[in-house]
Amino acid sequence: QLQKELKHKEVKEIKQQEQQEHQQNQKEEQNDKQVKKETNGVNQQQQEVDISVEESKEDGKVYQYKVGETVMTMWEKTVYEAKIMKVRWRAEDDTPEYLIHYPGWRKSYDSWKTEKQISKKIPSVEKLKHRSSSSSEDTSNQSEAKRPKIDRGLTVCQEYNLFSPKLRFQLVKDYQLVSEENMVVNLPSETPVTKILQKFEETQQDKQYSHFSASKLAEDLKKCFAGLIAAMLLYRGEREQYKTILSIVSGTEIAPQNSKITAGMELADIYGAEHFLRFLVKLPEMIALSELSVEEHVSVKALLVELLEYIGGEDGDSLFCNQYISSTSWN
Repeated sequence: QLQKELKHKEVKEIKQQEQQEHQQNQKEEQNDKQVKKETNGVNQQQQEVDISVEESKEDGKVYQYKVGETVMTMWEKTVYEAKIMKVRWRAEDDTPEYLIHYPGWRKSYDSWKTEKQISKKIPSVEKLKHRSSSSSEDTSNQSEAKRPKIDRGLTVCQEYNLFSPKLRFQLVKDYQLVSEENMVVNLPSETPVTKILQKFEETQQDKQYSHFSASKLAEDLKKCFAGLIAAMLLYRGEREQYKTILSIVSGTEIAPQNSKITAGMELADIYGAEHFLRFLVKLPEMIALSELSVEEHVSVKALLVELLEYIGGEDGDSLFCNQYISSTSWN
């Protein structure tokens, strides 16, 4: 009887062990399937990126963005996050173009964008504000001026109803490229501040303002811009570039052989729309603190609205630099 009980117990234990092994095998198979599925997904995504890389090398063509990359772009005057689905080369102007998709929206909203119309994914607005304020605190004890507070300037401009979403997008894109990617605008600009103001004056020839003319505003803006570049309009990564430019124009340093910057040039003939836009962010705040009369204030505000509409319009697209360069490669 004892032998029977022992044998029965042994058989029961063997069955339990076999059942446990079977359950363990099933669990391992499920894990293997899940790992294989994840691996295939990663490989597929990597394959898309690799395809983009191969395409970017074809015939020496260079694409700044890859398939599958998340970027920022504008649609209906609002900035959206988007994903690049395809890339192609535009034969008509020999530039790259990207098919972008807006996550959460139908494919019917997909569209082709140029490199100028998209930007790398940027930090949230709250993070930008935090970085802007913290950077000002870091430099509060230095003799050099603080970096511009983009969020405060935009707040004032919004009170003036001046800055369009398109210009805000350009401003934040400029911040990201310079502060996050250590790049600088390639100077001198092909459309410097002097030329921008001249073109703006031409658009105002048939308009009259009772207490402040477009030519007077352009003259004052040019002088004010040149005086505020070092104090308010440069990010930290641009200061070395500024010091070099200042040395060349003052004649204390010889310009490199291929440089278009020469001794005696004005800063308004060197810097372009990117820095001028930063200046315009600060301008309403300065106007509010000025001693202008009520009538002059009204005229200046009207001219400023016209100026920003010109820069933010279709005619202003050509004013901005299409590509930035590494801060270490400039001159």
